[in-house]
Amino acid sequence: MSHFGFDLDNTLVDYSKSCTIYCIKNGFPLMETIDDLRSYLKPEKIDTEGWTIAQAWLYTEGLEFATLADGAIDFIQKLSDDGWKLSVHSHKSQNIPLKFGGFPLRKNFINWFRNSPLKDFFEIGENFSFYDSLIDKLEGISSSSLSHYVDDLPKVFESSFYPRQLKSFLFRTKAESLDWVTQIDNFTEIKDL
Repeated sequence: MSHFGFDLDNTLVDYSKSCTIYCIKNGFPLMETIDDLRSYLKPEKIDTEGWTIAQAWLYTEGLEFATLADGAIDFIQKLSDDGWKLSVHSHKSQNIPLKFGGFPLRKNFINWFRNSPLKDFFEIGENFSFYDSLIDKLEGISSSSLSHYVDDLPKVFESSFYPRQLKSFLFRTKAESLDWVTQIDNFTEIKDL
């Protein structure tokens, strides 16, 4: 059976508006992507505190402004109509570290999820899994009998634990080293493929 797996943050869920609002609130240059904001706050990956503080806001208060990625629900609906098995694999921590407020990331997301169209296709704990680490997520992907998978993070595909036999899609990110992964900008491109 064909089984399509999805990453969550920055893949199914689009934080563009949240990023822009966070930049305005903090007097930063306007940025629309989490990648741009992460790069701005973590130059050369030296300062992680600014990025952790931003994540705390984006994944809690900022969820109010998050939307589903363009074309995601149409694509999921088509897969469902065609009899595909669907699943979500998210490396979303339970909470932000206590040092940064200890905000409950998963709980906040689940509240948002219950009011989104994703609830019609996914059920937390059934075909929607949260993982505590990237390694746990990779093991979950490997053990899920997927045929296809989409994620926005090159490091997922670069990992030696990633099952390279999957038809893989890198979402809205470019990585020259991943010439075996199809790089796409939206879900319409996957649907057309």
